[in-house]
Amino acid sequence: MPIRPENLSRYPSDWPAISLSIKTRAAWRCECEGECGRASHTGRCPNVHGQAAYGTGSRVVLTTAHLNHQPEDCDPGNLRAMCQGCHLHYDLGHHRVTAAATRAAAIAAAGQLALVADDVLPPRTEPRRLPPPPPPREPTRARQPALLPAPRTRKRGSMARISIKVLPEHEDGSPCEHPTAPTGLPRDPASCSGRRGYRPHCSVCGAVGELQGIRSNADSAARSHREQHATAPVPATT
Repeated sequence: MPIRPENLSRYPSDWPAISLSIKTRAAWRCECEGECGRASHTGRCPNVHGQAAYGTGSRVVLTTAHLNHQPEDCDPGNLRAMCQGCHLHYDLGHHRVTAAATRAAAIAAAGQLALVADDVLPPRTEPRRLPPPPPPREPTRARQPALLPAPRTRKRGSMARISIKVLPEHEDGSPCEHPTAPTGLPRDPASCSGRRGYRPHCSVCGAVGELQGIRSNADSAARSHREQHATAPVPATT
């Protein structure tokens, strides 16, 4: 799994070599035996690095997971080779706890700042009431209001309507629009060669970025591409 920038310092300098040794120990097959909690496989997970994942058909990416969620603890007994699906589900509960602690710390910090502000700012005072203004004088003659020119309006050129979709792709890179069964496998294997991964497709730019093995990563790339079009709109063609 990608390492978050704030956690880079917690990993040892030889982490790539350690991770490679764990994957070699596992013969490049997922070592999860149900720790992920998905209950979608009995015994050891059958996913093998680089092959199609069971249930979804997406390309398997083997990762190295810390069983105690502590990147500093790189003892072989604390490490497991896991496919991206098992790794995500295994870390799901830990991520929720970490997010809740982060929100609680932010709320506590905001409350502390409020107390400091009350101590530093001067005490509040009631606003002074000003005397009412004198009555207006009667005009000697009525004045005609000056006619102002109408404000100018800027005409903006029409912009292209952009559509960005995340589509699964076949092995040859073509988008897959075949219906799938609840297991994620194609209903008609004769017409569909299997899905290799996901990629954003823009109605203006075509296929965008690299192929992603996980749908959520492709959704993030689609949002980034949509923001690029928002900052630099594309004029409509006639």
